[in-house]
Amino acid sequence: MKEKKLLKKSFRFSEREIALLERRAREAQMTQSDYIRVLVANRPRDNSEFTEAIKELALQVKHIGININQITIHNNIGALSEEEINRLQKYMAQIRKEFMEVVAIGDMPHV
Repeated sequence: MKEKKLLKKSFRFSEREIALLERRAREAQMTQSDYIRVLVANRPRDNSEFTEAIKELALQVKHIGININQITIHNNIGALSEEEINRLQKYMAQIRKEFMEVVAIGDMPHV
């Protein structure tokens, strides 16, 4: 049985926040009211996909961090090669990509 909505609340938003709310509600194919209700009802830890993505991201960052430390050691002794510089740039791009994927998962409301 659907719960009756008896109370009405009024909130103040900036123009940027309203645009963001409208866009995200539209992307989730929800009304703005429904979108806000989902956000209020859910917490990030309630979203298993988000939790798993965070764990995977942490593991990836750990592995990349180890590789970056090895490259830094080579840099400190003056033995940093062009290949290692390229690898470092790829690692940074990978971290950025993984982070943005996790952020995207966290931004989506889950019913």
